Amino acid sequence: MENSTRILALSDGKPGHVHQTEGILMRLPDVARQVVPIEYRSKNADNGLRAKVTVRRNVMTTGGARAMLESALTFESYEALMNADPPSLVLSTGSSVAAPNLLMSRIHRAWSVVCTRPSPIGVRHFDLAVLPRHQWRFEGENTVKTLGVPTHITPEIVEQRREALAARPDEPLPRVIGLLFGGNDRRYRWTVEAAQKVIEVLVGVAGRAGMKIAVATSRRTPPEVEAFMKARLAESPACVYSAFASDPPREGDNGVLTILALSAWVAVTVDSYSMVCEAASSGKPVGLIEIPPRRADRYAAAYDAISDKTGMFQLNLETLYEMALSFTQNLRPVTPLDDAQTAADAVRRLLESSPDGA
Repeated sequence: MENSTRILALSDGKPGHVHQTEGILMRLPDVARQVVPIEYRSKNADNGLRAKVTVRRNVMTTGGARAMLESALTFESYEALMNADPPSLVLSTGSSVAAPNLLMSRIHRAWSVVCTRPSPIGVRHFDLAVLPRHQWRFEGENTVKTLGVPTHITPEIVEQRREALAARPDEPLPRVIGLLFGGNDRRYRWTVEAAQKVIEVLVGVAGRAGMKIAVATSRRTPPEVEAFMKARLAESPACVYSAFASDPPREGDNGVLTILALSAWVAVTVDSYSMVCEAASSGKPVGLIEIPPRRADRYAAAYDAISDKTGMFQLNLETLYEMALSFTQNLRPVTPLDDAQTAADAVRRLLESSPDGA
């Protein structure tokens, strides 16, 4: 790839979106890149820019694109974009950065690539769209299909983190069952009672197998559920590590990565699609904890496909103890998900197809 090839990555700062973009960039180590945070003057400015780009994309001039960005973004974001080195390709994940992606690709005559379908713009205006399994109905000639979403997690990164933990002058690392706990959304509601069952089962299985528990929660975890989990686990000898979303961040520590590194196998709740993809990409055996949805789960087919691909084991509350115990006693090799590599390969093909841009 030519030295002049450069990717401009636009970031909304949301961890799930950041990790998708990072996952792709990690697999393009020879390509120069620049990451620019995008901030809007207001939520109305964000929504207005999406609407304008949706309607006016095909009649937009370079000057008009700059004017639209200047009116919608904060001064700092606009200046950062205008001062960025001219890119060969603009990459973004998330609806809020999709419109700036299309505008910057128009200004620089660069390729435009989006991860997951942005609303309301859709994918047809982009040169390449990376679509996970639950969005395949939007596929076209410009799409590349993945099962999950790209992620920065790889078996190699997990092993590096484990080696770093093992090198600390403490006791040897214990055998651990990890739990990545999501939270409420439009499809799922977690009660303290349901969370208690999950915790008590995993603590019981771990104790029977001579293991410990490690747990991380999400920003979506209900406060009362997290409060229960803290009270039950934070000071318990059964819990070797915890990363609660409400706690101050630990410098240099990534809760999800640390749990993946510690764990012999990882349980992850069905509501957190990004956590499921991260766990399935880790090289560790994964158990998917299911609870009844309030409405049809749009990820159900994706979870089935990920299970078929990786060996992810699906668990339900009614038989959780028996299934988790059997899973613990009969761990099997898995096939890691690597959707980021699939996406990066498609980006590389696009870059190599026209070094001068679109």
